[in-house]
Amino acid sequence: MSHDDLTQQLGEQAPDRVTLYRILERLMQVSIVQRYTDSARTQRFALTQRAAVGLFECDNCHHVIPIEQDPALEAAIELVKSHLTGHGMTEPENYPFQSWYLSGL
Repeated sequence: MSHDDLTQQLGEQAPDRVTLYRILERLMQVSIVQRYTDSARTQRFALTQRAAVGLFECDNCHHVIPIEQDPALEAAIELVKSHLTGHGMTEPENYPFQSWYLSGL
C-alpha cells in the first residue's frame, strides 16, 4: 500500500502528508511494517510477516528495539510485577517506569 493509498483510505481522518510519513517511519523502526519499491518506483508499505512481542524505547535517545518472545524474559517480567504488587503498585499506570510493554503480557 502506498502513502497515497493510505491517505485515500483514511479519508478525512488522514493526518497531513509529513505526519503520515513519520508514522510509517516509526512503524518501520519497530518492525511492524516494511517498505519496498515496486516496478513503477513507488514506495509501498506492507505489514511484516513476523512482528515483535514488545518494544523497548530508550528514554534518552528514543531508539526503539523490537523484543522477541522469550520465556525467560516473560518470567522476569512476571517476577517484577509480583514485587511491584507487593509494594502496592497493582496497576501498570502506577509502575515507576513506562509499562506499555509489560501490560501486553
